[in-house]
Amino acid sequence: MVLSTERLSNVPGPNDSLSDDDAPSWDGNFDLELALQQTATLNATIIKFNFTAITNQISFRYLFASEEYREKNPSTGQFSDVFGFLIKRANSDDLYENIALVSGTTTPVKVTTVTPGVPSSCPPQNEAFFYQFNEINPALSPMNFNGQTDILKATANLIPGEEYNIKLVIADELNFRFDSAVFLEAGSFQLTRDLGVDRLLSNFNPICEGETITLDATLAGNNEYDWFRDGILVQSDPIGCNTCGTYEVSQPGAYTVEVSLDNSSFAYGDVVIEYGTNPISSHVVLIECDANQDGNIL
Repeated sequence: MVLSTERLSNVPGPNDSLSDDDAPSWDGNFDLELALQQTATLNATIIKFNFTAITNQISFRYLFASEEYREKNPSTGQFSDVFGFLIKRANSDDLYENIALVSGTTTPVKVTTVTPGVPSSCPPQNEAFFYQFNEINPALSPMNFNGQTDILKATANLIPGEEYNIKLVIADELNFRFDSAVFLEAGSFQLTRDLGVDRLLSNFNPICEGETITLDATLAGNNEYDWFRDGILVQSDPIGCNTCGTYEVSQPGAYTVEVSLDNSSFAYGDVVIEYGTNPISSHVVLIECDANQDGNIL
């Protein structure tokens, strides 16, 4: 599914023309401006719907593409259309929360925050999440935009049983030139179960050698749970088992769980576990004498 600030007929590749409708503007979106602390949006495209949470998370995968990505052009660091995946509890006075963020930060994803930079103009920003400039091989580009991010993941924490309103919005900022789009991966809008943060050596948060950790994906209802390590099924919990929804980790790997809910839908969870080697120490006895008993060891 694609949301764009231009005609969708301009979206498919190759990247052989300027994605710029130069069309009369339509309205922007106040909720998007408030959530991202932006102003002067226009040409907003919106999808909005309600759903009731039956687990504690949802997630979906997407990428952002824009004609405002221009390799070696200093304007790449000056302008950016904006988009947000906004969520709040339905029928409440809550403000929308934007979950289209650079991973591990509170930074919204856009041209000026996810970029390899432009020499002598603007430095790289979150370069690891940028995929490519499509100006390099325009004939091979699957889309008619100059650049695009890598595939990103948006996640929201939920309260099971609560009804939520979600609003997907993309809009031009300041002017209607040089359009942008968000691509939502088919089938990626999922109920998810939080299994905790990745336990990685690089984050100095691994499991200690010889220890175990219990992953808990338990959800209310008569559910089935299939646990996988590195893509291989390692445990299957049928309805009515004594420890349904938990798995004890004793070795490193990428763990995922697939929960078959009793309402015929599915929920998913994933976490990466690494182990740190215990330090090796030796017992040493140090003896010094205080010959003059003045409390100082010389």
